[in-house]
Amino acid sequence: MLEQVFLVKQDVEKYRMLSVIKALPPQELNLSNISNRMNFTYQKTYNIFQALLEDILEVVPDMDPKVTKIESIDFSKIAIDTYRLYLVQNSIVFQAFNYGLTNANPSFEAFSNEHFTSKSTLNRRMSAFRSFLKNFGLKISNSTLEIKGDEKSIRWMAYFVYWYIYHGQEWPFQLIQQDAIDGIIDRSGKTFSNPITYLQFEYFLAISRIRLIKRNYINNMDTYDDVFSNQKLGSDVLRREDYSIVPINALDNENKLINLFHKMVFQPSAEIYKQPMNFDVRINPKFYALVYHFIDFLKEHYRDDMTVYHNQKSPEGYHDLCFKRYYLLSHHG
Repeated sequence: MLEQVFLVKQDVEKYRMLSVIKALPPQELNLSNISNRMNFTYQKTYNIFQALLEDILEVVPDMDPKVTKIESIDFSKIAIDTYRLYLVQNSIVFQAFNYGLTNANPSFEAFSNEHFTSKSTLNRRMSAFRSFLKNFGLKISNSTLEIKGDEKSIRWMAYFVYWYIYHGQEWPFQLIQQDAIDGIIDRSGKTFSNPITYLQFEYFLAISRIRLIKRNYINNMDTYDDVFSNQKLGSDVLRREDYSIVPINALDNENKLINLFHKMVFQPSAEIYKQPMNFDVRINPKFYALVYHFIDFLKEHYRDDMTVYHNQKSPEGYHDLCFKRYYLLSHHG
């Protein structure tokens, strides 16, 4: 997915090869089988493998450089996530995205000069990233490399990118201290059923902090207010003493989005799937689970014993409409 967005063709091929290698049984691990799986000639497969091996020796320092036969290499020492992170961190497109999102005064020209690349070359390499941003209704500035568009969509997009790429392997945000984020979470009293959801919440709060420091505020949560009658889904995670210069309304909107994320996104499966569900459906069952959770919130906040018409076979059934409303709420309100 994001490999095609951030990586050049050669890196995508190396990443694909490692994925194939990790999927093959040890007794089938040879260049001929890999060549067949990837639909490449044997010579091209050999060349990609040599490039992959150079990367692996850099990522895994204790790998024996004398062992060069594919059948003898211990590939258990390198995980797919680890190699993807290595490739993306060295990607000029990812570096441009990270620079534009986190730098106080970003400049396309300054970034190009620092990385010894022309603006035209960087623009060409970013074409897939620009297409990716369109899915969120966003654009990237040709003068500053900053992401432009609805602030809530920027938060969703940034969280998606950083979580997919880093997956908790290391802290992605150099300007934000992880301990400071942990202190905010501890103070909030929020609980998490597993360390993964805690890490995800850390990432989202760090992105929030970056955007607030750069004075990129959430100007409205109108759809949220319509649905929840301006009621809060939890206590404020961010306080006035944390951000004294942030307008009160913007800080209030920030807390609404943070609590919406925590309530709707970071729920463990054991809590979402309270009842058996039919997995033989075209729509991802997690969508139905989110709708059930959403309806529970509506019942609680409006104190109404509403019922839900359940017809999973209906392409435009009530569940589908509820999910569309949830999507609009989280992305546009």
